[in-house]
Amino acid sequence: MPLAALACPVLELDVTKSGTVERSRPLLGTFVQVMVSADDRELAHERVEAAFAAVANLHSLLSFHLPTSDISRLNREAAITPVRVSDHTYEVIRLALEIAAASAGLFDITVANQLVAQGLLPRPSLAPAPDPLASWQDIELLAPPLIRFRRPLWIDVGGIAKGYAVDQATEIVQRDSLRCRINAGGDLRVAGAWRDRVMLSVPDHPAAQLPTVELANASLASSGTPAPKENQIAASSPYIHGRERHTLRTGRFVAVVAPRCVIADALTKIVLIDADGAAAVLQRYDATAYLYDRRLHGHHEGWRTLGGKI
Repeated sequence: MPLAALACPVLELDVTKSGTVERSRPLLGTFVQVMVSADDRELAHERVEAAFAAVANLHSLLSFHLPTSDISRLNREAAITPVRVSDHTYEVIRLALEIAAASAGLFDITVANQLVAQGLLPRPSLAPAPDPLASWQDIELLAPPLIRFRRPLWIDVGGIAKGYAVDQATEIVQRDSLRCRINAGGDLRVAGAWRDRVMLSVPDHPAAQLPTVELANASLASSGTPAPKENQIAASSPYIHGRERHTLRTGRFVAVVAPRCVIADALTKIVLIDADGAAAVLQRYDATAYLYDRRLHGHHEGWRTLGGKI
């Protein structure tokens, strides 16, 4: 879910104050905000543009919707022959498989066929029908940058790609040790000599009691599912249980703080799936999760803190 204090505007912004430049553009299926602060205003402008260029390149590689993307080519061809992908795509999938293994399959990028069945993603053109038994364990990383599938399957890296893009953009800005804040629809990273206070936008939470999280050289990602509306049995959810392949229950929200945004992004899904079992994975990645369950509101205000502390 997006962060209320950092909501992305529809139009591109260019705000320059004392060498600080902030802009917003539509990318990755959301709005991406880049803020860079430097003594040299022109350098700040250059780094903002470089950050957006990096995100746009990743959008072209990792999109499920673009037929020319690496993801689309993998879905079409990797069950037939090894597919050569970009170094970035290879790394995103490597990380996804690492997190899948660490979570015993709770996080699984091969749930795309369930998302297609729900109408949340389009059916990939010319891709063979996925094997219903396929999972992350059927993705084989060959010598970089080759990937193949052991059986037909569809992957979608939407649960990790925004965080990876935020990290890559941050690294570009940080080459000059500049202060920056990069936000891709609620996947956020803060870097440099400053602290940022982020108000969480939590579905079904009393507005007067919305919490804030302070970040310093850290990342935050958030995900949530709204509660069912009146006379509705269940609200729709874009989150799928990686092992059991069912839609996650509604009425929960999680924010994860971690050193890297790609990790925070993926861990939000694991906590939503299995909060009690997520502690070991959170600790492995030096991450802390803040979980809100509307059904528990009134019992410690419905909040739980899980995992380690960065």
